[in-house]
Amino acid sequence: MTKRTPSIHLQKLEALHFRVIEKHPNCSLIEKDYRIKRSGFKGEQQLDYYLSFVPAKICEILPDIRLQANANLEHYFQMDTILKTTKYNVIFETKNHTGEVTYNTLTNQLTRINELGELEVFQDPIQQVKRQELQYKKLLQSMNPQTQQVPLIPLIVFTNPNCHIKIVPEGSRLPKNMIKAESVPSKLYELEKMYKQELIETKVLRQLTKKVLKSNTPYNPDILEKYHVKEQDLITGVFCLKCINVKMRWVKNSCWRCENCGFKNKNAFLKAVNEMILLYGNEITNKQFSNFLEIPSRVTSYRHITNLACSTIGFSKSRKYLLSLQNQYPILAQQ
Repeated sequence: MTKRTPSIHLQKLEALHFRVIEKHPNCSLIEKDYRIKRSGFKGEQQLDYYLSFVPAKICEILPDIRLQANANLEHYFQMDTILKTTKYNVIFETKNHTGEVTYNTLTNQLTRINELGELEVFQDPIQQVKRQELQYKKLLQSMNPQTQQVPLIPLIVFTNPNCHIKIVPEGSRLPKNMIKAESVPSKLYELEKMYKQELIETKVLRQLTKKVLKSNTPYNPDILEKYHVKEQDLITGVFCLKCINVKMRWVKNSCWRCENCGFKNKNAFLKAVNEMILLYGNEITNKQFSNFLEIPSRVTSYRHITNLACSTIGFSKSRKYLLSLQNQYPILAQQ
């Protein structure tokens, strides 16, 4: 199984959530979107745990796939997880809701009363996954006509163990493609018994997987533009890896030191570098670098940025340095 990592969209949301000033008019919206996105990621990780019980030799599992529905239109569809075999395919749509959720089989509506006592209404997950099924099936057939004979099963998985699913009207049954995460292994076992005939060769399956991965286009917005955030709306500086909300200062020719607890680390600025790249992009000027990290000395800033840069663009004051994300300091969503 391809290891699931936080999407670039989630990483950008998290960086913005941590850095945007509280008085920004979109601060509450940013926090709401970040919480939803992070919750979804946690739910997908929970699904991955149960999928880990599936023998790797019988299937290929692809997380976070976003594909273009029509080559002539800028329209994409997203699937949380795809399980591919030579006998059948499965689309998993995860829901990480807590508390009691209600699904009305007459109105096809999913609702929940949140912690504040407010009614939340969600789009019909069954129709949502059916749309994914139709779009993905059409795309697979365009890649290889043999896939037309391979069954595609859409499943809605409620991943939070503290979620209770209530079905109304009274006497209605839970839809067959709506299950809890702990039921995933047994559901796949049922499918293995139901679909015994291999309909495509393993070689064809691997070729299709490569094509799907090649076509995968993660959602990667300009996060500052999306939420109308300007550079002056961002909190700058290097924050202590222990105190979190307290800034560190560079001690000349030495390391970064926390003003509160005294913690020292020469690489503490790398997390701030990651956040800067996620917010500004990977082409950074020395002035942007020194301002964001609050390095008073341009010489010190220059030494740091040149040590990190893969290459440069331009000359003199207009020169930009190409930076890449520092994997040793992942975003908080991975912790």
